[in-house]
Amino acid sequence: MNIPKTLKIGGINYQVIVENPRMHGCDGIGSNNDGTAIITISSTINRQVQESTLLHEIIEAINGTNDLQLPHHTIATLETSLYQIFRDNDLLK
Repeated sequence: MNIPKTLKIGGINYQVIVENPRMHGCDGIGSNNDGTAIITISSTINRQVQESTLLHEIIEAINGTNDLQLPHHTIATLETSLYQIFRDNDLLK
């Protein structure tokens, strides 16, 4: 999967930044900020985890933008399941 520099989600252009999260005092591997339209992915994790994290943050953005109020465990389950389907069926090019 290509990790783009920008990504349009729900008509909003999100900036995607791959960097060391510790530079901002964060220990997470990814984050989404709907207010600033920035998705951050850790540069310290392997490529597959970066791809999976990007998918997770996309679902988070959809959840926030549409006020779906999905619990975090539901978002994590959707991400894990979709990522597995995409990888196992060679849909990530």
